[in-house]
Amino acid sequence: MDNRIDVLREEIKQKLSSVGDLAELDKLRVGYLGKKGSITALLKGMKDLTNEERKTFGAEVNKLKANAAELIDKKVEELNRKAIEAEINLMPVFDVTTPPELTRGSYHPVTLSQRQCEAVFKSMGFTVEDYAEVVTDYECFEAVNIPKHHPARDMQDTYYLENGQLLKTQTSAAQNAILRKYGKNLTEPYPFLTTVCLNYAVPDCVPEGYTHVSITNLVPTDPFLDVKEEDYYDLKRRLASEMIDKFIEHNGVDFRDRIAEIEVSTPMTINHYVGAWKGTIYGYRHSMKNHLIGRRTMDVNEHYIKGLEFAGAHAVVGDGQAPQVKNGRLAAKAVLNAMAEKEGK
Repeated sequence: MDNRIDVLREEIKQKLSSVGDLAELDKLRVGYLGKKGSITALLKGMKDLTNEERKTFGAEVNKLKANAAELIDKKVEELNRKAIEAEINLMPVFDVTTPPELTRGSYHPVTLSQRQCEAVFKSMGFTVEDYAEVVTDYECFEAVNIPKHHPARDMQDTYYLENGQLLKTQTSAAQNAILRKYGKNLTEPYPFLTTVCLNYAVPDCVPEGYTHVSITNLVPTDPFLDVKEEDYYDLKRRLASEMIDKFIEHNGVDFRDRIAEIEVSTPMTINHYVGAWKGTIYGYRHSMKNHLIGRRTMDVNEHYIKGLEFAGAHAVVGDGQAPQVKNGRLAAKAVLNAMAEKEGK
């Protein structure tokens, strides 16, 4: 029996040395350590031995079994290591310091459209400005005179952060900061000019040979409230002269000696004829009354000049671009209805 143990020990070593993969190794393990394996068969033959021989022989068989299991485990580690080394050797040589050759994608259509629009406005002298997406309550609301009870401040309309800041809900926050950035101070006109040549839209708006040009400058309303009556017309002339100078400087054409007529309108002019609050462009200070029902209820009382319809934002409902368009349509419809009634009579 002892001779069989020595034979199996040498046999296992020889076969392990020639094993080339894990599948072949598993067959060898089953052949020696399985239920029907050679080492297990030795234990089954112990029934013919005496008690003393069983103790000695059993201990030797268990040593052989443990030694065979250890050799097989080591062979598993060896085969796994060789498999990893073979996989590494098959990989192509790669220099990590070589600059990558990336195939880049294209820009999103929205990005391309935005850049085209910006290029158009830049060509006309505009400046493209950006602003933070997270702003303070003052920047988004207080600075543009939006009161505490305005619907825009509701939780369903504005995303508030735990630190008291909020996600910018409207461009007014940026407009306020940009106007302050470029304005010399709050008592001087902001350095922006908007020019419109009416002849392009209405060729016969003026007699032949003349051109109708409108120049608009953003002027704060508050300074005009403190202007003395005797200084008002001098202030208008000075502002008009400065705007003409800026227009000439930008366009490179001096047309002062060809001006036939100049009409100057200030916030006080709008206040006088239209009755708008402080002569502001919107015409009304923000309040909860500025909704559709309130505006329509007061519609009769707001016709300061017969035949005049308020078409800007807050004329009927809300402020901003969408209400401007809606209110413009309502004003146009009211004017057309009035004309139809007049012609019918």
